[in-house]
Amino acid sequence: MNLSKSVFMKEKNDSFFFIGIGGIGMSALAHILLEKKQSVAGSDKVSTKLIQNLVKRGASVVFSESSKYLDYACTIVYGSAITNDHPQMKKNIPSMHRVDLLCDLMKNNHPLLVTGTHGKTSTSSLLAWTLSYLEQKPSFAIGGIVKGLEKNGGYGTGDYFVAEADESDGSFDKYNNYSAIITNIEEEHLSYWKDLEALKRGFSNFIQKIPKHRFCFYCSDDPILSAMNSRGISYGFEEGATVQGKNFKQKSDESIFDIEYKGNTYRNIIISMPGKHQALNAIAVFGLCIELGLASAAIMEAFAHFKGVHRRADFKGQFKGALVFDDYAHHPTEISATLQAFKEKYPSKQIIAVFEPHKFTRTKDLFEEFILCFKSADMVFVTDIYSAGESEIEGITSANLVQSMMERNLCQARYVRKEDLKKALEDKVGLDEIILTIGAGTITNFADELVSL
Repeated sequence: MNLSKSVFMKEKNDSFFFIGIGGIGMSALAHILLEKKQSVAGSDKVSTKLIQNLVKRGASVVFSESSKYLDYACTIVYGSAITNDHPQMKKNIPSMHRVDLLCDLMKNNHPLLVTGTHGKTSTSSLLAWTLSYLEQKPSFAIGGIVKGLEKNGGYGTGDYFVAEADESDGSFDKYNNYSAIITNIEEEHLSYWKDLEALKRGFSNFIQKIPKHRFCFYCSDDPILSAMNSRGISYGFEEGATVQGKNFKQKSDESIFDIEYKGNTYRNIIISMPGKHQALNAIAVFGLCIELGLASAAIMEAFAHFKGVHRRADFKGQFKGALVFDDYAHHPTEISATLQAFKEKYPSKQIIAVFEPHKFTRTKDLFEEFILCFKSADMVFVTDIYSAGESEIEGITSANLVQSMMERNLCQARYVRKEDLKKALEDKVGLDEIILTIGAGTITNFADELVSL
């Protein structure tokens, strides 16, 4: 099935075929190539909004593993999940890992990379928005749709290229000559790294490769990063940070705080994203932008106009009077921070979390943490694990996760199949509830369906 109205160019020069073009990382790169007037095609399993946006811009997409368009591609682009025996990995067509393509795209720019176990997308989105607002014309490749820019990838004519450096498969070791923000380090992606010590070594190598100390910003509120004694500039709310956040307060949808840096105090900085963790991300972006030579008043103005990222505390509508929000959080620390921010913003409302665990390996590795991270929710509905292509692991199920939650008596929890979620919510919600769908899989589609009923 071809979704495109255009025909993929029958030219061998600058023609790219993406396996899994609908992925958030792949689609960002496809956007950049299309804006550079290069030909793009790809394949995926189902149509999504990301794919539909690419098609509108001229991409050709097939929803199968057929060879359609491959004969006209000069390069196949693939991700870490694709193996050499994939039907579309033709031996007579050069192939390139998506990170190698990203490195190639940014080779004539000053890369501004954001890495860390979580917070990458919120931080890189704010950075891309700020540079765009201040007419720096950056290129960017981000793991979320930036509100206001309305895309996750873009080609700019300026000096800077904002991107997320993915630690999940170790590919962040491929970059060179970059500036960076490192948000945090926690046990995650252990199916690749095997243990925390290996993960820490990976981050340490990434930090050591940053050429100039003043363009390396790391979060000293994070205990692991702080203990690593990294070179560069520390940021955080805790005492001792070089870029020091102070006087945080939350007012409705706004986070308000001060920053002290290099003997100056910048007061009443505002971002329209709730939660101290979002303010922490903004502190890093503020410090980096100052080092890039941008004026503090202009940075603060850009922050005040930032509307956030789709799927980050994203308001969707109402269901039976309850407010429905959607969030991409899939790591226990992210979930805990998101729920705490909602509790502070809506202290009089009951928070109902609808959680779709993401990956069997992550659920297994962080099982104990998942049990504990829902303390700020009044009720948790846990649906089936989104596999993301992984095989099942014996004993790692949503039902067992709920059982462990109930045994700890930390919150009310219930296992509900996806097809039964609507009925379960109908029996629980009203004007005094918040429904928050959480997860990196397909749960966002349920939020859309819920508010359309």
